[in-house]
Amino acid sequence: MGIVAGRGYARVVEPTLVYAQRRTYVILLLACLMFVAIGALLIYDPPAKGISLPYAVIGMVFFGLIGAYCAVRLIRRRPLLVIDTDGITDRASAVSAGRLRWDQIEAVTIYSVRGQRLLGVIPVNAAVVPEGSHRAWRVAREINWGSGQPPIAIPELPLPYALETLIDVMRRYNPRLAVSRDG
Repeated sequence: MGIVAGRGYARVVEPTLVYAQRRTYVILLLACLMFVAIGALLIYDPPAKGISLPYAVIGMVFFGLIGAYCAVRLIRRRPLLVIDTDGITDRASAVSAGRLRWDQIEAVTIYSVRGQRLLGVIPVNAAVVPEGSHRAWRVAREINWGSGQPPIAIPELPLPYALETLIDVMRRYNPRLAVSRDG
C-alpha cells in the first residue's frame, strides 16, 4: 500500500495486481503436452534409424520444462505484475526482473519481436539491478542491451489487457512516467 498526497490530504492507494489469463497457460500447456507426446512417439517408433532420437529427447525436455512452468503458473496463482506508488514488481516470465522503483525507471516503450508485443522498461542507467532479479535475468539484460532492446521486457500475451492499458494503469501511480515512442 502506498500513500498519495492530494490537495491538503493524503489517501491510501491499493496496489494493482495484474494476473495472467488462465486460458493462455492452458493453451500453452496443451501444446507442450502434444510436443512431448510427439517426442515420445518418435522414440518409440522412429521413422529413421538414430536421426530422430536426439531431436525427440531435446524436444521432450524443452517442451516438458515449458509445460511444467505453465502448470506451476496455473496451480500457483500469483500476480504477473504488482504496480504501486513505489514502483513495479515484474513476475511476468520465468526470468523476470523483480522490483523496480519509479526513480529507477527512465521510460517505458512498446515494441515487437517476431510478432510478439512487449512492454520494454528502460532503467535510468545500465547498472540498475532490480531487487529480487534472477541471475538468468542479468544475462538476458546484457543480451537485450547488446541487441538494442530494453533490458526489461514484459510480454503482452499473458496479460488480461493491451499494453496501452497497462501503461495507463502505471501512470495512475506515476503520472510522470515517460513513454518512449522509438521502441
